[in-house]
Amino acid sequence: MKNVFLVCLVFLFARAESYGQTMDAATTDKTPSVKNSKAEPLLTTQLTLSEGFPLAKANAGFRPYYLHGSASCAIWYMSGYRNFNTRYMTLSGDVYAQIGSKQITTNSNRMRLINQHYNLFFGGDYHWQKGMSDISIGLAPGLGLSKLINATGNDYVFSPLVSGVLNYNLWMSSYFRFFAQGRLVAGTHLSTVAVSLTETRVSAGLAFALPRRVKIGAH
Repeated sequence: MKNVFLVCLVFLFARAESYGQTMDAATTDKTPSVKNSKAEPLLTTQLTLSEGFPLAKANAGFRPYYLHGSASCAIWYMSGYRNFNTRYMTLSGDVYAQIGSKQITTNSNRMRLINQHYNLFFGGDYHWQKGMSDISIGLAPGLGLSKLINATGNDYVFSPLVSGVLNYNLWMSSYFRFFAQGRLVAGTHLSTVAVSLTETRVSAGLAFALPRRVKIGAH
């Protein structure tokens, strides 16, 4: 299975190298009405699975899994910066819902593990796009709702969170892109005991986009 995934990645990057010289050439419509225009990202949505890797020693052997949904909207564009075709900024919202977990070592203290964990983040990302490749970094504060594994009833706790995000996007067309995302989440669950919520999360999948069409050079 891993070999198949690696082959797919090699194919995607080879396609980007061969055909992704510029996003303009890849997305320009040949019809007369939009002959001298190009498509740029406007609205993007995605839904995928994410795996968490807790950084605190007390629960480092614990692996939570999340359902991860997000949406973003581009708010600012600028073309022709050094080797990049386009720079732009997006506002994005992300929702995480823990759907399962596993304990991969016996080092974790089960009394200090999070049983249910839900997150909402809202922030911004700065993008550098060249051809079909799009790299971005972002910062997003958020709010967490969590409960310890040994808690009873509705012993949920709200916790402030902050996260940093690194994204790589490979645009297969104006409407679809493959994405890989790494996110560092920092926070603390405060109830009967303090439990670190700090972890890294990894997501990947296919996203859907609604582009805007602009005249080439109209920035």
